[in-house]
Amino acid sequence: MVQREYVKTPKKDVTVSKSLGELSVMASKADFHPWPFKVNKVKIIKNKVGLVVVANNKSYALNGSALKKYAEINEIWLNNPNIPKIKIRIGHIIDWALATLK
Repeated sequence: MVQREYVKTPKKDVTVSKSLGELSVMASKADFHPWPFKVNKVKIIKNKVGLVVVANNKSYALNGSALKKYAEINEIWLNNPNIPKIKIRIGHIIDWALATLK
């Protein structure tokens, strides 16, 4: 069975926070399919380095440029249940974060 990826209609109450040159937004399992993380809710930050996911008080690189400063995301990134040794696609989360955090 092929899973289709989509972002549910964004909530009108999505709040983008700005602090010290960083933009951030909360994302949850209820808003995305497939949800690629082991936790149900994450904070996504866009800063000068790149995109960062914060979960369980730890920061992870969401894109390649953020790997310069942050840990690899594999610790919280789910495996694809249909394809062994492959992670669930994360591109739709990155695309949404980039569009939201302008």
